[in-house]
Amino acid sequence: MVNLHQEDTGIDTVIWVSHECPDYKPFILALTSTGKVQISIEDEPKVLRPDKQPDGDDISDVIQWIRLNKEVLLAYWNDDLYPTSQMLRQIKRLS
Repeated sequence: MVNLHQEDTGIDTVIWVSHECPDYKPFILALTSTGKVQISIEDEPKVLRPDKQPDGDDISDVIQWIRLNKEVLLAYWNDDLYPTSQMLRQIKRLS
């Protein structure tokens, strides 16, 4: 699992990106004001397992960022991008 910061993503949230986890659909973790939130990597990202229900404003940028980087995130999840530096070169920042 790799953690990304504002200089990587363009958003003021720490995001953790992982390789495939057995029995899980593709997701990222985001640190919001209410705690860590698991958000799916898909066309319409959804909050999967929040520690506490996040404020919509906390995750709106994260959801936009996932949409912008969906293909890269899925390739990393599926181990098609290795090493991590390849994923980092392809990630787009939200502006």
